[in-house]
Amino acid sequence: QRVADVRKMVQILKGDQLFKSEKWPVRSNYASKAGHPCERYLYHSRHDWDKADTRYWGGVGILGNLIAGWWARYMQEKGYIVNQGEMPLNDEMARKYEIGGRIDGRIGKQGIKPVIYEFKTMDRTVYDKINTYEDFSNAKSDYIRGCPAQLQIYLLSNNEEAGLFVLCNKQTLDWKMIPVYLDYDYTEWLLQRLDRVNKANVAGVPPPRIAYGKTCQRCEYAGICLPDIINDGF
Repeated sequence: QRVADVRKMVQILKGDQLFKSEKWPVRSNYASKAGHPCERYLYHSRHDWDKADTRYWGGVGILGNLIAGWWARYMQEKGYIVNQGEMPLNDEMARKYEIGGRIDGRIGKQGIKPVIYEFKTMDRTVYDKINTYEDFSNAKSDYIRGCPAQLQIYLLSNNEEAGLFVLCNKQTLDWKMIPVYLDYDYTEWLLQRLDRVNKANVAGVPPPRIAYGKTCQRCEYAGICLPDIINDGF
C-alpha cells in the first residue's frame, strides 16, 4: 500500500513541479526597468505587455526574496534596525510619471537614521565584478547596467541624497554594500524618458528603434518590434 501511495504522490507532485509563467497587465513604468538601454522596449512593456515572448524563470524571484529575508533577519540579529516593508514611492512623482516600484527597505543602527537600501542577488561571476557604483555602467548585462536607475528613482522620490545597494552572492551568501549618491542630472533624464514613454503609450506610436545588437537579440519583444529581422532568421 505504501508503494502505491508513493507512486500516486509522485504523479500528483509532477503537476506542481514547474513554476507557472503568467502575464499580468502592466499599467505603469517599472522603476527597475527605467534604465533599460532601449526606450522602445519601455514602450512595448507598457503597450504590448501581453505580446512578450514567454520565458521560463523558474523560482528565481522566490529565491531572491528568500535570500533578502534571510539577510534582513541576519542583520537584525547583529543589532541593526532593518525595515523590510517594501515601501511605495512618493505618490506625487509616481502619479505624474506613472512609475511603479517598491523600496526594498531601510537599514540603520542606534543613533543612525535608517537609509534606503536596494537588495540584489547575483551569480558569483557577476557579483565578483561589481564593487563600485561605476562597475554597474561597465557591466555586459543590460539588467545590471540598468540597476542604478531603480535606486536613483527611489532616492529622488523620497528626497534623500544617498542610499545603499546590498549585493549578495546567491551561491555563497557573501554580501557587500555599495553607496549610491543621488544624481540629479541622471534622474532628470530618466523622468524625461518616462514622460516620453507615457505619451507614446497613449498615442500608440513606439519610439525609434536603437541600432540592432545584443539587446535586440535578447529582447522578449523582438517578435513585434523586429518582425522582418526575426522572419529572415537573423
